[in-house]
Amino acid sequence: MSANPRIKSALESLLFVWGDPLEAKVCAELFDLSVQETIEAFRELAGEYELRDSGLRIREMDRSFQLCTN
Repeated sequence: MSANPRIKSALESLLFVWGDPLEAKVCAELFDLSVQETIEAFRELAGEYELRDSGLRIREMDRSFQLCTN
């Protein structure tokens, strides 16, 4: 099941302004999602970056995510 595009867009925006690794738990609380749903949305978004061979990547570290350069 694909994550809601609006949720992925909001997560992407948070990653952009946050800078530091962002915990999935924090985002789950913000968007009233389960932690697992939030992790899946982040992973889906990360996959989209990889598919389009973007200069940006989403790095996953122990249930936290960070936007970084490729």
